[in-house]
Amino acid sequence: MLKKPLPEQTVLEMVTLEGLVPKDHLLRKIAAVIDFDYVLLCALRRIGLAHSQFADATCGTLRLALLKIGAQVTRSVRRIKLAMTSAYPWQHEWALAHARMTAAAA
Repeated sequence: MLKKPLPEQTVLEMVTLEGLVPKDHLLRKIAAVIDFDYVLLCALRRIGLAHSQFADATCGTLRLALLKIGAQVTRSVRRIKLAMTSAYPWQHEWALAHARMTAAAA
């Protein structure tokens, strides 16, 4: 039989980045000026998709072809598993970009 939880075990604390970083912090000023989504897509294009059909693709094309996909995401303690349909037309490019970005991060 399970024991009743102690009162301090049932208390939740909500911590957000907004509450921890001061309003006048340098990173907030940088984030207000730079679009990090664009920087990430440029890195994906430059590193992950070099010498592929998406090497010169626009951000919109990359979003539609590689990021807005129907897939099942399963998370465990050590892994994130992505299951795509077998009819997905850019499986090879996606796998290649993933392998290159993982190697570049190591």
